[in-house]
Amino acid sequence: MGSNGQRRRVSLVAEHYNIDTASFKMRADPMLHHDKNAARDSHDVFNLVMLVPVISLNLMNWRFEWSTPLPALWHGRYFMPFWWTTCGYFVADVAFVVLWPSCVKSPRVIVRHHVCTLAYICLPLFMPECRWLMGSCMIVEVNTWLLIARRFFNRAGDAPFCSIGVPFTKSLRIKLISVGFYLTWFVIRILFYPALFFMILTAYEERTKQLGTRLNGLAIAPLFHLVFIYLNFKWTVDLVRSKLRSSPPAKGL
Repeated sequence: MGSNGQRRRVSLVAEHYNIDTASFKMRADPMLHHDKNAARDSHDVFNLVMLVPVISLNLMNWRFEWSTPLPALWHGRYFMPFWWTTCGYFVADVAFVVLWPSCVKSPRVIVRHHVCTLAYICLPLFMPECRWLMGSCMIVEVNTWLLIARRFFNRAGDAPFCSIGVPFTKSLRIKLISVGFYLTWFVIRILFYPALFFMILTAYEERTKQLGTRLNGLAIAPLFHLVFIYLNFKWTVDLVRSKLRSSPPAKGL
């Protein structure tokens, strides 16, 4: 593909925020307006609906206790419904994007990501002792849901408690979703995912000792997770950078 036809890879931030693609500056109205794009609207609704059972079934496989190692919190009684629902979601989303590529800004990236994820979640299907890792990784979909909801439920780009004519209930809803989005972004993507990497390494070492070889099914898990960590930090930098560029300079600068 020539340079004129080559598409610039779109950041996760640019998928959901009103970003100037040239300067990567967040515009005065940070939320993407609905531009009568039926494909994007339909895809948002699809994700908001389909991610609910994925998240719910994941949470149903955990015990919520304090002072207990993470693997021990996983009871996995509903793993197969969780696995099939997750698999079905990614397959359906791939089909959605392939058949209706205008629903996202970077369809090829989305398809590649989902295909890799589908391959990755096959590991816990055949290694029951590692199923808690899938549940741990899929916790990030809580933040994904809030990311989409933040844009979809504020299609007019209203500023909560500031815009004239915006009802209190809508302002409260916008603010709660926004706070939840930033909180889960920081806790899950910035804190939990790096911590989970070391748990994956421990699980990999234990399986290596059991089998007597480092060439086992979990060998790819640390590598995949490092990629996810890199993407999370890249998207965080994109988000912070876009907000800083949209803010007026502080006094003395």
